[in-house]
Amino acid sequence: MARTNNALFLFHLAQSALQRTAPLSFLRNFILEHDGKQKKGIDLKKRGISLITDIVRIYALANGVHEVNTRQRLQQLALLGALDSKEAQNLSDAFDVLAHLRWDKHLHDLNSGHDASNLLDPAILSGLQRHQLKDSFAVINNAQSSIKHRFCKEV
Repeated sequence: MARTNNALFLFHLAQSALQRTAPLSFLRNFILEHDGKQKKGIDLKKRGISLITDIVRIYALANGVHEVNTRQRLQQLALLGALDSKEAQNLSDAFDVLAHLRWDKHLHDLNSGHDASNLLDPAILSGLQRHQLKDSFAVINNAQSSIKHRFCKEV
């Protein structure tokens, strides 16, 4: 596989991926946002799933991985050694936790006669689910820190 060596391009992609952060405070509390309907919660897609997708895309482009599926990209990156296998597994697990919570939320919304929303109030989750969600956001924060150090040096 050919490696992409365009440092400036990767720098800008990384900068873009760092614009949004996982909604977790320094003390590991959830940071809630409001939608236009006065509902509060966490946007699982915008503040979780898409962040992982962006991070993995940067590593894939930097390492010549042509897969388009996030899980497959993670597998390839681990095989190439571009990502530590533990980091790749953590990102994959976080992706799965967020996708599962989002799926459950959509199903609940539709069964309740509402439009599907990505905004989840963590107060409705079990203790285990809240713990998994916090761990998933911590994985995202660590991965963002890694791309910042790797791709956001002086270009």
